[in-house]
Amino acid sequence: MLAGLRRDGAAFTATGNEPFWTLTVWPDSLVLLLDMGATRLSHRISAGSAPEWDDRKPVAYEDAAAGIAVAAAPGPCLDTMSGEPFPAGVSVRWDGQEFRGCGISLSAR
Repeated sequence: MLAGLRRDGAAFTATGNEPFWTLTVWPDSLVLLLDMGATRLSHRISAGSAPEWDDRKPVAYEDAAAGIAVAAAPGPCLDTMSGEPFPAGVSVRWDGQEFRGCGISLSAR
């Protein structure tokens, strides 16, 4: 999955459990999947406002008018179901809902 997202040009991805969600950050948009992928929310990122997504440093993106905020902080994060380690903890606020999980940068190192 990560190799495919990286190949397709995604910059960052994050997931969380209960409720299950996945966030993919593209160069020009954020895509949040909810309900096991049944609900897809998309948000266009204005040119020049996208941060450099790097799981080795704190990163944040916010569009207050759209009610969207994403923050990633470096440090060990374990998936709450599988125990799989990720390099960053992630919080997502989207349309009044809040999600917490783990993420990883997809940029080449």
